[in-house]
Amino acid sequence: MEKSFEYIVKTVGEELAKQNFSQAQGMEDPAGPAALFVSGTVAYSVLYNEKGKLFELRSSVLDDAGKPGAWKNLSKWIYNEEKGDDFSVAQSIAADFCDTVRGPQRVLQMQQLRNNKKKKTEDENYIEPLFFYNRLCSVFDDLKQQMNQERIVYGQVRSVAFAREQVLPRLETVCSASPLSEQAKKACTVLCDNYKNGDRDTRSIITAILLTGLSDAAYTAAMEVFEGDLKDVAPSARRLRGKKIKPEKVKKSKGFVADTLNSAK
Repeated sequence: MEKSFEYIVKTVGEELAKQNFSQAQGMEDPAGPAALFVSGTVAYSVLYNEKGKLFELRSSVLDDAGKPGAWKNLSKWIYNEEKGDDFSVAQSIAADFCDTVRGPQRVLQMQQLRNNKKKKTEDENYIEPLFFYNRLCSVFDDLKQQMNQERIVYGQVRSVAFAREQVLPRLETVCSASPLSEQAKKACTVLCDNYKNGDRDTRSIITAILLTGLSDAAYTAAMEVFEGDLKDVAPSARRLRGKKIKPEKVKKSKGFVADTLNSAK
């Protein structure tokens, strides 16, 4: 594990150095080996959780004493050498962590936090599609493998296509079963949490791809579990099923997924 930890920390550190982060010394975490990278008032950390047998990528805002506050988990990967995980898995983890920290929305957010020392909490709407899919991996065990396959074939995870081709069928399967399983309930909870905290692209994927793509039976079952913002907007999103929507005009700041969705109409 030590070799893999050192490799992931080194690779992530090199990527973060491009954003003016530097590795801080003396990082300790009771959960396991950890590395800390700081820039101004913000920080990233790579942790190997020994109890959970997984690598975690986290972010935080530093207090006045330069200490990290509450950590936000951005990505988690199970890594257990006793079960056959090897250095090739560590390479995939490092690649995923680098994809995460270089995401345009996350780079912009960290720049804003660095430039605003009075702001001590992160903007909640930070979850990009890649983060959303990483969270779904805790529900659908084989989804991480599909994400890796996307990177091998296309060089990246195609946000809209991945939702339609990989996430939607799995969501349909678990939500169509009766009674609703714990896996289905967990999936619906992930959708609610990530809709609440998601950026525009993530919200568009959840509503325009997943909610409109579910069968009537699966949608009805999911609505029994939905709560908060997603439960409120779900009926309106569902009414758009099968309809063509004209793209808004003169919106130069459109997100990538919003552009892709409109071009697919």
